[in-house]
Amino acid sequence: MVLLDDAAFEADGVCRGYRQVRPGEAFVSAGGLEPAALIEMLCQTVACRAAAVAHEGGRQLEGRLAAIQDFAFYDRALPGEQIELMARPAGRFGSLAKFYGEARVGPRLVAAGHVTLMSLSADAGSPENKA
Repeated sequence: MVLLDDAAFEADGVCRGYRQVRPGEAFVSAGGLEPAALIEMLCQTVACRAAAVAHEGGRQLEGRLAAIQDFAFYDRALPGEQIELMARPAGRFGSLAKFYGEARVGPRLVAAGHVTLMSLSADAGSPENKA
């Protein structure tokens, strides 16, 4: 299930994902967007960034979610609001790539945490693999 409406890969290595919260759709309750959906949207933003880097290097990315850490939820996005998700590289160890991510509605921080991906590509440990 694709939860992002759009994503943009920036020159500084950051990826931004966007999602309009729609009333009546999955993951939206009377209180707003469910926290699990924010985690999935952030994971999809991280995956977009990793795939863009692999594509620039002429590779195809095959990876898996390895960890979700230190997530904090500060508020809920409400129907009609647009969420902006940001994923920034936070570290690398062999085939593991860690990202810091935030979800915001305008200036309001909704959630933040870390996502770690594991590359299954044959060249995962090579220096040019900068997912």
